[in-house]
Formats: sequence, C-alpha cells, structure tokens
Amino acid sequence: MPENNDSPKAKRVYIPLFVTVVAFAMLVVGIWSGEPGDVWQKAVSICLSCIGIG
Repeated sequence: MPENNDSPKAKRVYIPLFVTVVAFAMLVVGIWSGEPGDVWQKAVSICLSCIGIG
C-alpha cells in the first residue's frame, strides 16, 4: 500500500519547512524595509545610556 500524504509523519516534515519559509520571508521583508539601521541606532543609544554617556 502506498503511504498516505495526510499521515502524521508527512505533517512533521511540512510544518518545520513552512515555518522556516515564513521566517525567511519575514527576515527579507525586514531587511528590505531598512529595519537593521533602526535596530543599530537603538542599540547604540541604549549602550551609550548604560555607560552614562548618552
């Protein structure tokens, strides 16, 4: 008998693949919209205020 594609084993393969593809797409959209620059500026601001300069 051929294996049914709706088996739990098949779902265990597709769910991590789907989550990985969605995460990669969100990463690309974030980079494309310029988020790394904003995050860097906030990190610099927090670090400077932690050591008492900013």
